[in-house]
This record gives sequence, C-alpha cells and structure tokens, in this order.
Amino acid sequence: NGQYMARVSVVAVSTSIVVSYVNALRQVGLEPTLCMSESQASAYAIIPKNSKNVSVIVHVHKKSAGIYVADSNIVEFSTVVSISSDPLSVEMDIKSIKSELARALEYSTSKLQIKSPELANITCYLCGEAVILKGLKEEINEMDGLTPVFGNVWLNLFSLETYVPQITFEDSLQLASAAGLFGPD
Repeated sequence: NGQYMARVSVVAVSTSIVVSYVNALRQVGLEPTLCMSESQASAYAIIPKNSKNVSVIVHVHKKSAGIYVADSNIVEFSTVVSISSDPLSVEMDIKSIKSELARALEYSTSKLQIKSPELANITCYLCGEAVILKGLKEEINEMDGLTPVFGNVWLNLFSLETYVPQITFEDSLQLASAAGLFGPD
C-alpha cells in the first residue's frame, strides 16, 4: 500500500559456524551481544553516517575481496571474489576484483531497486590489505562513474582533529569491519 517500508538485511551463514564462534567467546568468559555481517560493519565504519547516496566498498583480505553495494549506509548487495596471496599475482588479483566490481554494479542496476542515475557518480571506498589497494585504486579510477577513495575507518567514531590514533592510516585500512561494530550511532 506504500505506507510502510522496511529494509531487511539477510546474511547467510551456517548456524554451526556462528555457534562455534559464540561458544569460543563464552569459553573465555565473554558474552556476545551482537552479531553483524562484515559487509554491514564496514559500511557503518567508512560511509558517512547520514549518507543518502549509493556507495561501494571493496574490502581486500589476504585471499579474498568483499564487494559491497550500499544505499544510504545499508548494504543491499555483497559478493566475494577469491584472490591469491602470492605477491607475484597482485596484477591478476586487481583485474579479478575490478571484473567482479563491474558485475556487482551491473547486478545492482538490473536486479535491485538501485536506479542507474544514482550510479552515475558514486564513491568506491577501499579498505583492507594495503599492498593491493594502490594499484586497485588506479584501476577503479578508470571505470566510468566511480570515484575510488581510501576509507577512513575512524570517520563515524571520532574526529581526527581531536584524537589521532597510534596506528598508521595504511594499517587502519584493515580495521573497517572492527570499527564498524560500534554501529551507526
């Protein structure tokens, strides 16, 4: 009827995997209070809090890269591409990530309720393993409609004008999902 709209995030993870992590935490005396997908935690960390724009996050790990398409800070689509941990394969890994990013954007415009004009000029936040990010930023910069930037994982936690953490910016790029666990507010 158009009067009520809800945004629902569904993340498929085997219950046995979640239970094993919860049990491990409980065995060391910790009681988990929140389970959140890495994609949503990363979005909470590096997309500006009140953003109403479509954004993309590319989160590079040692053997995979997560690609998350978010609309107004809510991850609408995510995918993962396997990459090599071999330093000699960086160029090939960058091309694999770029190809998967193009597929994710194509899917977002054709299958999701994200309209093409919203994708005309979107920010692509990069985080994770620094060794691959510089070359990846240059490759993504060549894609139409995307502006790649390195994500500021502290953006929604505190101002760098009042507090400077004792970690390099390059190292902080690996902390997006951890920083995002502190949520949108």
